[in-house]
Amino acid sequence: MNGRETKPLADTFDADLLARLRATEAHLGRPLRVLHVGNIANNAFHNATLLQRLGVSCDVLCPDYYHIMGCPEWEEADFDNQLEDQFRPAWTTQDLHGYQRPRWFAQGPQLVAMDYLIARANGDVAKANYLWRRLGIFNRTQASGPLDGLRSLAAETLSWVRRGYNVWNHVARLQGYLEDWSNPYRNPCGVWGARILRLAAPTLLRSAVAWQALSRMLGRWLPGSSRIRHHQAPLDTRTELLCQSFRVAFPARADQLTPADVEPSHWTIGQWTNLFQRYDIVQGFATSVILPMVANVPYFAFEHGTLREIPFRVTPEGRLTALAYHLAQRVFVTNADCLPNARLIAGDRVSSINHPYDEDLGFSIPINEVLRAQLCTALDADFLLFHPTRQDWVADTGYADKGNDIVFRALAALRAQGLRVGAVCCEWGANVVQSQQLAVDLGVTPHVRWIKPQANLGFIRMARACGLVVDQFKLGGFGGVTFKSLAAGVPVCTNLDEAAAMASLGTLPPVLRCADETELLGLVAALYRDPRGLKTLAGECRAWAKTHHSGSDVIATQLRCYLDFLDGGRIADASAAAS
Repeated sequence: MNGRETKPLADTFDADLLARLRATEAHLGRPLRVLHVGNIANNAFHNATLLQRLGVSCDVLCPDYYHIMGCPEWEEADFDNQLEDQFRPAWTTQDLHGYQRPRWFAQGPQLVAMDYLIARANGDVAKANYLWRRLGIFNRTQASGPLDGLRSLAAETLSWVRRGYNVWNHVARLQGYLEDWSNPYRNPCGVWGARILRLAAPTLLRSAVAWQALSRMLGRWLPGSSRIRHHQAPLDTRTELLCQSFRVAFPARADQLTPADVEPSHWTIGQWTNLFQRYDIVQGFATSVILPMVANVPYFAFEHGTLREIPFRVTPEGRLTALAYHLAQRVFVTNADCLPNARLIAGDRVSSINHPYDEDLGFSIPINEVLRAQLCTALDADFLLFHPTRQDWVADTGYADKGNDIVFRALAALRAQGLRVGAVCCEWGANVVQSQQLAVDLGVTPHVRWIKPQANLGFIRMARACGLVVDQFKLGGFGGVTFKSLAAGVPVCTNLDEAAAMASLGTLPPVLRCADETELLGLVAALYRDPRGLKTLAGECRAWAKTHHSGSDVIATQLRCYLDFLDGGRIADASAAAS
């Protein structure tokens, strides 16, 4: 199945807004050109897919990020997930039933991906095809031959050497990375890697300071250094303006933005500017908003949990993110609990929107009664819970933000009451081992099935087969697990900040609100005894998603802001720059 093989969004879209879009395109003499940068949780991909269905030419740049949930295949391909590495999936090992990712989605090393989009925008078909092949080898959607492998290894090594040199040449950025990697959860080598790094950090920082002083001294006599300084001058001016803007925007912060925070972006900013000028609209997702800010290009910002903590961290990334959201044309907020922080940073230039998602994608998948019967037999159950949420609940081992242990404790209590309940859980997150051990300790292992994380269509198939989804118990907002389940007509048990949901959505979703074991136990026991009530609730969930979580509404909010921006005197400039 290909999620793009659906009826055009224009068939059900706001007619007046669509007329504005067509008038803008007539003025430009071509489709509107939009670039989305960054793709955590496939939010940029979903946005672009919906915009494409309106006829908008929307590209996605996903640099140096390959997680399964940031790939088009995860959303649109129907496959049995046997991927061994969720952070660098080998798509060539999976039977995708002929699925081909769209050419407007550029995923790979930053510079290669940018070169590809520039070649594509320039109409250089031969170069674009060559770079698409290189990207395919990097993102593992295409098999590589011996020479391809060597070229990819050389290019990736060079990219990391350049990045490493850049970090080494800027002490503040190096210090930020060292602080980040001193966290065992973020360090690839875990606890021991973090300990070793903490011991080595002082020496590394002293060496970097010495190198920086030496490189400045040598730069005075190196051939071509005057030319480099000439090109550096506008960037230095921009850097100083950003530092001044930070002081004005956040005068009470003890940690102020410094040139050392901004300078690491300088080495690629020329290429970014070259890319940005080919689009009418640039939108950064999460921390990617920093790039157009430094490049001095007008931009929109899209957050998906970014504003909870990152802008307030005493790090270069924290300061740059805070300023980037403050200077954005508009900030789109998908998580209700992030609205106060968004308004604190960006004032009234904030729009609350739902997560981008085609609510009809996969709804036609029928309830798989065969799968349900197989699960009930295997788990000795006649009532099933689907708990696809990341296993992350043990303090000091990860984010500890899901409360998964509540599911297993409630399951044990339900079985003790004689209720034949089983659970299907996804094997991912920092605390899979602890969750599996807890199931053993509670004696519910025979009633729990562990499966790999499910791609979108597999997720819907499993959710509909089980009939009830259990999400998380800590955060007040909700993400993909909840809204995808509701769209599929499957009730959800989750924690929900009702006040924040009302402020964001204007209406409460029909979720079964619970924040602890007792509440979950009571809800599931009641539904176990009332199958008709569960079926009625399923219909309410689907109706709510269709009415209040429509992909058309999400795109309409963003498109309206885009057109307001272009109509505000920028359209002629954008047309000339992008031609």
